[in-house]
Amino acid sequence: MARMCGIGGVVCWRADTRADASVARTLVRWLRHRGPDGEGTYVGRARGLAPGGAEARVACAHTRLAVIDPRPVAQGPLASDDGRILLLFNGEIYNHRSLRSGLERRGHRFRSRCDAEVVLRAYEEAGPACVAWFEGMYAFAVLDRRRGRLVLARDPAGEKPLFVAQPPGGFVFASEIAAIVAAAHAAGLALDRTLCRAWVPLQRALGFVPAPHTLLRGVESLRPGEVRLLEAGRLRVQRRLVFGRFAPAPFGESGPGADPAERAASRPRSVLVRLRRAVERAVRARLESDVPLGGFLSGGIDSALVCALARRALGRLETFTLGFDEPGWDERAAAAATARAIGAVHHDSRVGAEALERIEAIVLRHGAPFGD
Repeated sequence: MARMCGIGGVVCWRADTRADASVARTLVRWLRHRGPDGEGTYVGRARGLAPGGAEARVACAHTRLAVIDPRPVAQGPLASDDGRILLLFNGEIYNHRSLRSGLERRGHRFRSRCDAEVVLRAYEEAGPACVAWFEGMYAFAVLDRRRGRLVLARDPAGEKPLFVAQPPGGFVFASEIAAIVAAAHAAGLALDRTLCRAWVPLQRALGFVPAPHTLLRGVESLRPGEVRLLEAGRLRVQRRLVFGRFAPAPFGESGPGADPAERAASRPRSVLVRLRRAVERAVRARLESDVPLGGFLSGGIDSALVCALARRALGRLETFTLGFDEPGWDERAAAAATARAIGAVHHDSRVGAEALERIEAIVLRHGAPFGD
C-alpha cells in the first residue's frame, strides 16, 4: 500500500457516545499503514463544537510518514505554544521556507524544520484564510479550542483525501473511509453504511465517485480546495479555493502569491520557455526531503520528463516500474530504456494474477473500487 501520513478524529456530544483513548487507538490502528514513522494522539474536550456551542469530547490521531525533519519534535498532532490549537497534517507545503521566513518576522517561533509547523503558525496568524497561501498537496484538520471550532481543509488539486461523516450525536473525519467506519463504531456512533446506489453508475463510468459523494450514504469527501468548519454541531463550507489561484501572504514573501505585475515583467515571451521553466520549478519544489527519493517511471512522456528533471536536479535518482504479463499493458522495456537515457538507477517488478489475492485489502484501503 502507498505510504503517507494519516489523520483522523472523532467529536462526540451525546451521552451514549464516547471519544476517549480507545477511540484514538482505533484510529491509529486503521491509519498506521499510512504513516509507519511515528504516531500521536490527543484526547480532551473542546467548547463550541457541540450544538448550542456546548462542550464536546474529542479524540484524534496522526500517523506520520517522515519526509521533512524526521525528529520526534515534528510528530503530530502539533500544538500551539498555549496548547489550545492542534494541527493534524497530511501532505507537503512546497513554499514552506518562504512562509516560515515571513512568519518569523511576524514574531512566530518554530520548534521544528517541518513544513507542517508552518501550517500551524500560519493558522495562528490568519485563521482559515491561510490556506490560500499554501502551494502544495495537503489535507489537514485544526482543532481550535480558542475559538471553539474544527477546521478541515483539502488542497485545490484534491491530491490528498479527506472524508467526513455526521452521524447523530457526533462527527468523524479521517484520511480513509475504513478509518471513519471503524472509529464511528468504536465511539458508539450510528453511521449509515448502506450502499448509495445512485452513485454506482458514476463509479462504473468514471472509475471513481466524484467528491463530495462516496459509495456510502453516511460518508462524504471534501471537494478539492474546500475548507469546512464544524461549529455548534453544524458543518459548513467556509470557502473553496480554485486550483492555480493563490493569495500573497501579508508579510511580503514571494511565492505562489507573488505580485502578478512583477511576474509578468520577468516572464519570457516564448511559450515553450515559460512552460519549461514552470515544469522545472514544479519538479524542483517537490524534491525537498530528508529521506531518499525515487520516481515512478512508465513508458510515457510525462513520467519520463519528471524523472529526467529530477535526476538532473538530484544527481542520482532511483526509478521504479510495475509490469504485467499481458504485452499490451507491459511498459517495462520502454521504462528501462528511458531510465538508461536519463541515467537513473532502475528497478522493475512484475504484477501477476497473484495480485488478485490482495484485491480486498486494496479496495479496503482505497475506500471504494477504482479504475485507474
